[in-house]
Amino acid sequence: MATSLFVKRMMANACCFGLLLLYVMFGGLLLLRFERGQSERAKDELIRRKTECIRHFLRYQSDGIFNGTDRSNESAAKAPTLISAAERITEHCLFGIVDPAEGRRRQTWNFRNAILYGFGILTTLGECETGESAGPF
Repeated sequence: MATSLFVKRMMANACCFGLLLLYVMFGGLLLLRFERGQSERAKDELIRRKTECIRHFLRYQSDGIFNGTDRSNESAAKAPTLISAAERITEHCLFGIVDPAEGRRRQTWNFRNAILYGFGILTTLGECETGESAGPF
């Protein structure tokens, strides 16, 4: 009798755990469906802005450096200018255009991350009561 009661309790716990896993996987799929597109659009927009900034600097540099016919002498004389131009491009275009997601850990939306995010939401939802007798806060 004690064994059957133990088996019943274990089966109930296993069923609850199985339902929890199904719920988390379904939530992960939904989060993946809804969040991946926006994440990819934001990443593409950031790449487009940085590329446009670099093109602007390269256009500006090519107009300023290569306006003569003898480029070999000019490029040797302008090597420090090219290095400073590369530093300016890096400073203004790569670090100056801030990615809103850089403050947090870089994340790509895949199934694993969506499940982890969904499980985090699931575990933070619940009873909003303190341990005191004062009731809900």
